[in-house]
Amino acid sequence: MSTLFILGAAEVSEKQYFLLEKESSSLFQNRDCFDRILNVSSFNELFLQLYNDRTITLPNLYNYERGVSLILYDPDYCDLLKGDKEKNRNQVPVRQVNDFLNKFFPVLNIIALDYRDEKMLDNFFKNLRQEIIISQDRILRLNHWMYHQNEEDIMIDNSTNDEKSFPGCDTNIYSMLKHLSNSEKLLASTISNDNEENLFANSINDNITFINMLLDPNITKNGNFDEIRYLDLLSTWNFNALELTTKELIICGFVLIRKLIKDTNATELQLSDNHLLFLLFTIESSYHQVNKFHNFRHAIDVMQSTWQLCVNLKLTNKVHILLLTMAAIGHDIGHPGTNNQLFKKFNCLLGIKFNNVSVLERFHKQVFQNLIWNQWSNLMKASVNNMNLINEAILATDMAFHSTYVAKLDEIICHRKNILENPGKQDSLKDVEFGSLISFIIKAADISNVTRSLIVSAKWAFLITLEFKDSCSLEKYHEDYEISTQTLCDDAVKDKLEIKYSDVNYVEKIFNILNSKCITTDDLTKKYPAIPGGQIFFINTFAEEFFTKLAKVFPELQFLSDNVQSNKKFWLNKLNSEN
Repeated sequence: MSTLFILGAAEVSEKQYFLLEKESSSLFQNRDCFDRILNVSSFNELFLQLYNDRTITLPNLYNYERGVSLILYDPDYCDLLKGDKEKNRNQVPVRQVNDFLNKFFPVLNIIALDYRDEKMLDNFFKNLRQEIIISQDRILRLNHWMYHQNEEDIMIDNSTNDEKSFPGCDTNIYSMLKHLSNSEKLLASTISNDNEENLFANSINDNITFINMLLDPNITKNGNFDEIRYLDLLSTWNFNALELTTKELIICGFVLIRKLIKDTNATELQLSDNHLLFLLFTIESSYHQVNKFHNFRHAIDVMQSTWQLCVNLKLTNKVHILLLTMAAIGHDIGHPGTNNQLFKKFNCLLGIKFNNVSVLERFHKQVFQNLIWNQWSNLMKASVNNMNLINEAILATDMAFHSTYVAKLDEIICHRKNILENPGKQDSLKDVEFGSLISFIIKAADISNVTRSLIVSAKWAFLITLEFKDSCSLEKYHEDYEISTQTLCDDAVKDKLEIKYSDVNYVEKIFNILNSKCITTDDLTKKYPAIPGGQIFFINTFAEEFFTKLAKVFPELQFLSDNVQSNKKFWLNKLNSEN
């Protein structure tokens, strides 16, 4: 769904509305591209609208990912904080607005333009209809996210250190390269302490009270959310992120991270509640809501399991626990819902940039760390001073390293057998290297959905099955139609674009299944018979051996292996009954 924002005080916005009625204007000719037109008087009111729309209960049509939205305003008359009739009081250039949107709402397809700039408006509308098609088609959208290159994208040839240009074109919709590029600009502005770049962030922090956006009557008690209730939810392995709204997911992140900050007793790590919520809203706007599995919900789920693993292992270093838990929230930031092989197979620029090694994990790591350097620099300093913990934790989530971690567990088990003549009660942490411990925890948390209760595990399996199908469809689409990875740069391709993989009704069906209190695993497997086979494959290939050996090294985690065995037994029985 696409939104047209008319930004400014009434007297100013009248001029923009005039364009909507002017038949010769490109805005008039393309007004049918927008599903709604909203008038907002100031930038802060605009940002409030964006944040509130992102937290609409899923399935959310107004997440700014299905469609392309436009903000029209007059830089000469638009004040940062409120609609302003006085010219030049506090000008905000178009470039500055778009820089902020790109850095703090990175996955949103939204752009700001000066309504008087006819050339820029014409350029915006040039490919708009094709861009909307791409944003509403699951496979075309994945193709664009992963492979699209802008005109400014360049690569450094590692063998010669020369810059190489790649053919591309600018668009109004998200791509991973665009996300990465804007993230690097955010880091550069942090290092240079660019006051202009910080203008919007400071204004939001000072003028928007984020807690008010979370006070939904359905989840509040006496005008406040029940913090004890959410901490109780987070404190058990029965935690089910799939039952929670986007607002509740943000609350879970907020109450846990705030607790962990306080636990450190480190003055330099303290954040105000509003600043922490601003960071969490920004992280949410850096994950794709349209993804089935790899989204902010998964991030909060891994955050919770990471913390609970730290609790069960009785980790004592509170700064390490905070760093690990934050790494968990950011470990899949900007994830497209596909896999590393699809970057290498089609020889795309993002894959080349990372030498086709841990492409997704290195992307997540770089984007997340750049954001944290900007918003919470002391946390990144703590990370660097503690074996670069956030960096190492995120990289450890690459499934390509799975056998390495299993082998490391084998080494520890073997070592203990050789040195322990009298196996009594031992400290399970004492002979585990710190780097290995970090990797074991984040990896266990990342694949912990197979250790949850059966119905919760089954629902996560349902979601990952859908994402896997989309990855297969993307690969097949390239093979069958030889579709260009640069769909908007190739006139022969873009003029033939059509929606073949719409997901509007599809997504609504998904959330009806997830939110149903009555649905059983039998219901799920009847609708999606591939789930049992997929779960047995994953358990046999990855989870069973890893969690069995993890429990041998850390007896406190035996319950994880027990849960895997219980779930495996169910899936095997399901497969046998079907054969």
